[in-house]
Amino acid sequence: MKTHFYHNILFIILALSGIDSFAQGSLMLAGGAGETSGGWSDAPYRWVVEHAANKRIAIITYDAAATDWIPNYFKGFGAKAAKNIIIASRSTADQQWVYDTLITYDGVFIKGGDQSKYYEYYKGTKTQQALQYVYDKGGVLSGTSAGTAIL
Repeated sequence: MKTHFYHNILFIILALSGIDSFAQGSLMLAGGAGETSGGWSDAPYRWVVEHAANKRIAIITYDAAATDWIPNYFKGFGAKAAKNIIIASRSTADQQWVYDTLITYDGVFIKGGDQSKYYEYYKGTKTQQALQYVYDKGGVLSGTSAGTAIL
């Protein structure tokens, strides 16, 4: 079952990376389940780092209790910088500093959780504009579970 799941994720990555003649950036969309070092998540997360030109990954979440596990995980695959960006409200999502911060990254990963919060908080805001900017400039947008759903 896990092997089949892994192959489906890899197929999605490869299929989406091949359509960049219509778009500027790349996407990595993974299903749910927790990341594990040495597990299913290594290949797609490594792919994100490899395709982020400057190896800078922003991890977006609305969870103020986010740990450094995911940023450290990305660093383990060669990310030069990886940082949690906590955007826990619509007013925060629409602040200029959020836009200015996000556009300095060439890879953005949206964590899992409640996609309705991402939708309510981010739709039509500077956060959404920043994600579009990163993508249009050739960056990588990625996510798992709710992060995938919102992308």
